[in-house]
Amino acid sequence: MGFSILLTILILWEDKEKLMSNITSLDLIYTELSEGFISYLELCISFGLIINIPYIMLSIYQYNVEGLYIYEEYNVRKYMLSLLILFYIVVYCYIIIILPTMINFFSTFDDPHLIMSIKIGDITSIISKLFISSILTLLLPILGWKYNIGRKYVILIILLMSAIITPPDVLSLIMLGLPLIFFYELSIFIGKLMN
Repeated sequence: MGFSILLTILILWEDKEKLMSNITSLDLIYTELSEGFISYLELCISFGLIINIPYIMLSIYQYNVEGLYIYEEYNVRKYMLSLLILFYIVVYCYIIIILPTMINFFSTFDDPHLIMSIKIGDITSIISKLFISSILTLLLPILGWKYNIGRKYVILIILLMSAIITPPDVLSLIMLGLPLIFFYELSIFIGKLMN
């Protein structure tokens, strides 16, 4: 498993500039000596993990399948497939829709006394946090069912997580929090349909 993730990261490293240009067309800067390298590495690691999620899930499944009954194995397959599909829908929405919208919105702020310079580390940090939040979003319904956590507490956790991940403004919190809540509700709905 580690070899496939490392191989994916190395392959992504070859096209790191193209990968970043697909996310934003803005000119990015770095202000520390190692920031450019570390930011591209963080970007490649995030996308390497995103690409390898099916393999990671398959490895976890194969490790645990021997101890399951037939009906449990069937349910685990159903849930893993639905979680995988939801994960890629969430990642697609974040990387293709929400992140560019957020970047474009904040880059249109115009003030003649200010010059906008976006650090590459800020962009890659947001991508990493979105990756982590998308995984947590899909795990929250499972935790809710397992530990009987009420919906209002899960929504509070989502909003707190959004406040930590995003810059300190309400608009970013809403732009991340509402899709997280939507995908949380969607995963609960799909889970009920499967039962």
